[in-house]
Amino acid sequence: MAMGCRAAWVTGAVLLIVVGGLAHLEGQVSVKVGVAWSGYRASHGDERVHEGEDYRPYLGYEVERLQEGDAHPAMRLQLGVGYELPLRGWVSLQPELHLALRGVGWEMAELYGEAYRLSVTYAQFPIFFKLRAPEGWRVRPDLLLGGFGSLTLGARRTLTERGASDTRSLSNVRAFDYGLSFGVETRVPLLSRTFSVEARFEWGLGNAMSQPPGYTDLFDDPGKINVVALSVLFGWRLGS
Repeated sequence: MAMGCRAAWVTGAVLLIVVGGLAHLEGQVSVKVGVAWSGYRASHGDERVHEGEDYRPYLGYEVERLQEGDAHPAMRLQLGVGYELPLRGWVSLQPELHLALRGVGWEMAELYGEAYRLSVTYAQFPIFFKLRAPEGWRVRPDLLLGGFGSLTLGARRTLTERGASDTRSLSNVRAFDYGLSFGVETRVPLLSRTFSVEARFEWGLGNAMSQPPGYTDLFDDPGKINVVALSVLFGWRLGS
């Protein structure tokens, strides 16, 4: 867990350096901050193993009873910086760098207050084609179409049983993930600056986890774990 915290601080420092280095590109660099609601979806592998989504091949038997309940999305911080590069007409390219926190959890109060929380920290690299709305529109909803790659900075799980919590790092979260992302952004001029509000959805395409050695032999086809997230971000354009 300490390694994940250090990596998060390093990523934050990199974000500040990137902002400082690009700040002279007025009107094209944006700083963003917001929240993301995320989860990890388990696809079916061997249908005989379990009815519904089965996380045991990747998270172990400590989630066997808890996963019978509904999974709760994790609400986590997200912050980043982006650079908009005009291409032609109303199309531009927008690469970004984000510190993105993802997770999922289960809770069953009737089982002595048992709960399970998974938290993963990523350095995320989204890249979008931005389709800008015409200048004359009063409200300008720009479309964001693209994808992302993510590097895992740290992962941990917290298991609560009978009022006692146990937090451990997870080594089987894969180092790299990727997926599709799309969203809508609108710009709001205010006090001589340009602010933005956007909502984006992410669907991971890679298998976000590998099986721990102790569980591999129990499942011929464990399926996949995919990350999903819905983010709401507020941004401001530097120098505008």
